[in-house]
Amino acid sequence: MKPHFHVSGFPVRVHPLFFLTTVATGWSFASGLAHLALWVAVVFASVLLHELGHAWAFRHFGSTASISLHGMGGTAQGTDQLTHRQFAWVSFAGPGAGFLLGGLVWAASVVTPLGEQGGLVGMAVRQLLWVNLGWGLFNLLPVQPLDGGHLLASLVRARKGYRHERALHLVGIVTAVVMVGLAVWQRTVWVGVMALMFGVMNLEQLRQLPREVRFQPASPPRRVAPRRASTVGAVTLDQLLGRSP
Repeated sequence: MKPHFHVSGFPVRVHPLFFLTTVATGWSFASGLAHLALWVAVVFASVLLHELGHAWAFRHFGSTASISLHGMGGTAQGTDQLTHRQFAWVSFAGPGAGFLLGGLVWAASVVTPLGEQGGLVGMAVRQLLWVNLGWGLFNLLPVQPLDGGHLLASLVRARKGYRHERALHLVGIVTAVVMVGLAVWQRTVWVGVMALMFGVMNLEQLRQLPREVRFQPASPPRRVAPRRASTVGAVTLDQLLGRSP
């Protein structure tokens, strides 16, 4: 499909559900249209930067890439196959880009009066910190399809081949169960919905795993499929924990 625009040479498509989901999550705490518009702008820029991090990593390893923003956040997809270690770098590059931006915003708020500003400027600072630092940390939880789950899987496969696929999905299921417990304790809908979705996905993938893959011995480094998906996007850690920025 034809991209809506290009950034750093990468084609980008934006689905209307991306904005709908972002508005829905910001509606509960936005004090007015200006605040809501700021929230949408911060999320859009931060998610795009996150996916650009993945795309830049793809490019570094010789692959072209495309980006799409959708109701679940964003996806960066490469065109060439990567080794497991390369795929691990691609997985971390998305949160890493957010950590870099969040770190710069935090440093600026410490050494300048930026952090003491009120109004929209202060809101922008707080939202940028939560979206890029808070969600970045959440996104590194060891459960697929979050980047942390892909990162762990790539590192394990690089050293041990595919014989620990069962364990990887079990780690994801346990992580999802912990998230459900947190959701019940905090009475937050978003944690529960996402945790249930992640748990069901990993359980279904575990059930479909062929027996010979479950116990496959270690193999030399090999090349893997190029798709690089992430669910980062419309919700920050504050929203997941029931706190507004």
